[in-house]
Amino acid sequence: MLVFVAAAYPIVLPWVFLAFFAVFIPLRVFDFWARGEPPGYNRLFLLDFCYLVNFAVAAYFVAYHYQTRWDPKDLVRVDGERFSKRKFLKALLKKVVLMDRVGMVLYALADGPVAMALVAWANAWAFHSQEHIISVLIHLLPGLAMFSWMHLPRVDWASLKSCSSLLKEAETALTFSHCATLSSAPIERPHTQEDIAMWIIFVPMCVYAVWQAAYLLVVEVLLAGYVSRHEGALDTSFLCLRRRERRKGDASVWNRLVFTGSRLRQVALFTCVQTAFTLASLLVFVPSYLYWWVALAFQCVKFVIPLHFGAEYTYVRMVNQRVQTRQADREKRR
Repeated sequence: MLVFVAAAYPIVLPWVFLAFFAVFIPLRVFDFWARGEPPGYNRLFLLDFCYLVNFAVAAYFVAYHYQTRWDPKDLVRVDGERFSKRKFLKALLKKVVLMDRVGMVLYALADGPVAMALVAWANAWAFHSQEHIISVLIHLLPGLAMFSWMHLPRVDWASLKSCSSLLKEAETALTFSHCATLSSAPIERPHTQEDIAMWIIFVPMCVYAVWQAAYLLVVEVLLAGYVSRHEGALDTSFLCLRRRERRKGDASVWNRLVFTGSRLRQVALFTCVQTAFTLASLLVFVPSYLYWWVALAFQCVKFVIPLHFGAEYTYVRMVNQRVQTRQADREKRR
């Protein structure tokens, strides 16, 4: 369904993302907070960077939608004097420009480190598992929605509503996109080196640095005592990756370079690797921002990679686990 919508009506992808966010993010919060063995075992995953970016992208779309519906009568100065029409347009223009800069930052984060995490964390699009599907979409959809928002005509809710009747008949469905984008203004995205350096590299890295500092403060300082006293009661991204890599033994580069020595050393190196990965992802993202065809190719890659990992998980790992389980059962019977 998502592939069909992305191919046939890509202009509605921001609204698809908002629908996904409204339904499945609360479901994921409930699953991580109330379920698991023990209950709440995965709740610290909700502090991960991908959830922050999802919340920020959803807030951006909602805020952008409502800012275009402001009325001059709603803009009142502190002293009660109303804005003139010229001052209103100037203030609105400043807000639109600021929102476009915020869009650049969110597009860089959503289609940079969050999308690249599909590869780094080997997210498997296993269609039999709700947990795997949501995990993939959390990393895939924000960048896909921002790609549509930044490279295609922007469609507001009123246009979608007025043209939705065209989708009822196959003969008129092909004209839906044309109808919905009739009132869309052309998009002029900043392309100067200064804007790219500031809003694609510097500001996203500052956002990431603030999140990383807050995350370490909460998880590694404030909750460190609780986690150490209740081992196995809470899981984190660091612990999950370390557990997964240690199963690979000496063949894992992570084990040889990062997950050795004291916990402080491991956390410090893990943080450095994450920061370097984020910076590299933002640098790789720059061509996607500048050229729509590069961005389109990257969206296709984002679909293919989770499918590859999902096929490997379903037809290799699950089969091997099943074989190992049967062998273990036979040995017990003997």
